[in-house]
Amino acid sequence: MLRSSREPKSIVGRLYAQVQKSPDSLEAIAFSSLHALEEAAFDSYRPHELERAFYRFQEFFHPDDIPPTGAHLHDLLALKHAIMALLGMTQILLEARSHLSILPQIIDDIRSAWPAVWRYIEVIDRNFICSNDAPIEYHGLDAPLVVKTVVPALHQILGQEELVETMKESGVYALFVRLWYRLAFDGACDGWPFDVCVDVFTDLLPDEDTDLRDQVITPLGGESKVAKAALSHLRLSMRAMQQKRPGEGDMLHASRTAVDIAALAGTDFAMAYALLAQNAVRQMTRALVFLATLPKGHDVTLSIFMDYLVTNISVSDSITWVIQALDVGLLIAILRYEPWYASNGRDDLLGEDEKPEHIALLVEILPRYLVFLSVVRAARKALKKAKKSGAEKRISRRSDLWAGWVAFENLVKKRVDIAGKSSRQKNLCSRCGQKESGGRGFRQCSGCTDVYYCSSACQKRDWQAQHRTDCKNIQRNRLEGRIVNASPSDYAFVPTFIRQDFQDLGVIDLCRRDWGTNPPERPSLYLDYADHQAEPETGEYLADFDGPTRRDVVVVHVVLPNEEDTWFVLRSDEDEGSRTERLIGALSSQGPIVEQADPVAGGEGHWFGENCDLDDDPETDSDWTDVTDSDEGVDDLD
Repeated sequence: MLRSSREPKSIVGRLYAQVQKSPDSLEAIAFSSLHALEEAAFDSYRPHELERAFYRFQEFFHPDDIPPTGAHLHDLLALKHAIMALLGMTQILLEARSHLSILPQIIDDIRSAWPAVWRYIEVIDRNFICSNDAPIEYHGLDAPLVVKTVVPALHQILGQEELVETMKESGVYALFVRLWYRLAFDGACDGWPFDVCVDVFTDLLPDEDTDLRDQVITPLGGESKVAKAALSHLRLSMRAMQQKRPGEGDMLHASRTAVDIAALAGTDFAMAYALLAQNAVRQMTRALVFLATLPKGHDVTLSIFMDYLVTNISVSDSITWVIQALDVGLLIAILRYEPWYASNGRDDLLGEDEKPEHIALLVEILPRYLVFLSVVRAARKALKKAKKSGAEKRISRRSDLWAGWVAFENLVKKRVDIAGKSSRQKNLCSRCGQKESGGRGFRQCSGCTDVYYCSSACQKRDWQAQHRTDCKNIQRNRLEGRIVNASPSDYAFVPTFIRQDFQDLGVIDLCRRDWGTNPPERPSLYLDYADHQAEPETGEYLADFDGPTRRDVVVVHVVLPNEEDTWFVLRSDEDEGSRTERLIGALSSQGPIVEQADPVAGGEGHWFGENCDLDDDPETDSDWTDVTDSDEGVDDLD
């Protein structure tokens, strides 16, 4: 049945009604052609009207009529015209589905109209989207009505397989993706159902026919710009929610933003790293801490945020993101997440031996990074904040999370205790490699706080040689959220706590059993801390290295969670007893650590020893901080 034009219920009809006050305007003419096309599509008994309407449609959207590029107003008009065409064709397709006899003709006609329509989209792509100007404005039209029709239009068009294939064949599919990203980052999709937004985004993710980097990310300004836009939208969203009582629409908005970021991170390593470099972990953690305090209506949102953190912290292999997350309340977020999971979680969806993501984060992922002194310090502070927040009180003492919480707290306390007992030996001079011993402690660079020096002479030589550049880079990287490598003190802490772990890991008994009365010529011990449940293995060290000449040494090879390898040598000073007993003595806490570099050919090692060069007298104490006066020192948790 033909629908009267006096009852404009469709998108095109409503927009057409808006511009009737100026019937001779460009907008009125455009919508008139679209409206006629739509009306004709409703009635399969008027094929000639349909053909005439398509002619008017193609005549208006002729490529030669595209305004000159460069002017902002022209860009807006081009955007408006493109959306008109997009909405018109979408509406026609939806209505024509009930008239199967004319659907093939409509699809063919729309295919013929693509070149003209997408010339307008290209104008947007070149001159509007890439300019990153916001907000979007529409002269003479109801902006919210126009903008909020884009998401369902995309959703419906992508549901037409023939149309999608045509888009891909004509090379315009990526333009659709860029348009979606742009509108998503500008908040143009606010208020639309979460599942619709997710469906559109999923449909627009790259496939074998779409090169995301060349066709989408690069034209939008590159990974850094896209990441910045996405996270800026997240900050604005969270700020708005914190200033008022969040409603369901706000929650859906937060969920959609999180989906955008998570999907971007999953595209490729460069995009994931760009998000991390823009402090994505810090911002997502802060958002999770806030959202977990809200009473209800945020199930999907919490799950998405937690999943992003678990994925990126576990696979990034960097202490940077772990420290960032701990500093802004990750432990509090885990505690607040538990009551929601206890009420809404689906353990039946977990695989065998699989833990809920927040519990896995606490008991499997975070503990393995406690091999680094900087992470131990961050965890100590995070535990204090968590206790002050009172979030512990809401956790059932019978829950799996509580058992994991107690184990994590005990491990942190153990590492803090080890660091405290060895506080006078934990630092190394970054220049000469001398170990800190009794008496006055080494001094810390006040710029990067990553390196220590035994004297001002070493500090000055290191500054002139390399640290001037390194120090500035480290500070800049921290501000920008980029990866900062573990410091010399982090590596110096490794043999200290591992010696203490030998008893817990059963290393002594393992070596007695494997070595027996005939130990290898060059015995070695292998520990993989990439998994926090390190399983020690014995073996024979086969590579050549410049090590001690004595036979009573054990080479310890350690794999760290950042996938770096470090080696150190333990030596026994005992001259009596069997060789096995002397080697066992080297593993004891009393045995000295011998200076040893990475023995892999061409590798750069971490040195542990007493090779000290102090020929020059100290000349200046500038840029030094006495570590004993710094609040960065490790203290008790209580």
